[in-house]
Amino acid sequence: MKIEDYQGATGKILSAQELLKNRRKSGINLLDRLFRSGTLPDASLSGGLAGKMIDIHISPLLTQIVQFIYRTWKPWQGKVFYPNRSLGYNLIPHNSLILYRMPFPLYREYRVSGQKTVQAFPFQISIGPGIKDPDVQVMKLDYNLSGNPRLTFRRLMDELVYVGEGVYLGKAHFQWYWGRWQTVGYFSLSTKR
Repeated sequence: MKIEDYQGATGKILSAQELLKNRRKSGINLLDRLFRSGTLPDASLSGGLAGKMIDIHISPLLTQIVQFIYRTWKPWQGKVFYPNRSLGYNLIPHNSLILYRMPFPLYREYRVSGQKTVQAFPFQISIGPGIKDPDVQVMKLDYNLSGNPRLTFRRLMDELVYVGEGVYLGKAHFQWYWGRWQTVGYFSLSTKR
């Protein structure tokens, strides 16, 4: 199966999602090829982008729990970018805040973003080589900021490439305590809300 067989960025991502259901390795390979074919996003990327979780894989039990939560409550809606500050935030629906307050009771940096969303878990924006794809220049979204939960969010690094049609493909990486990075998920961001 070749990337070129699918129509447009959205079609390729949808095809990868279908493959993930029954042929996980093929779906991941398609996402990786699409990611590697992407281009560096414009440094002036600004404002809110609608998000969609494509895949998550941490460890068998934890993956099933997170997938159930995401399917049931859709606790993540995208990201907002502030290029003049090299900073961004995740967009969380108001009705999902309880899902974040339970595991992170001490986190208090929620910022009202509108009638339906809150900004939380900020990230620093930079440009550099991919963690797993060092020959690909990516936009790095680094969560290692003092206000974020130390044992979880501060160990995350998202990477973003532009794949066309107003669509960005992201990889989420987690750094284990012994230093190794693991790709734990894929997501898309879109200028279409």
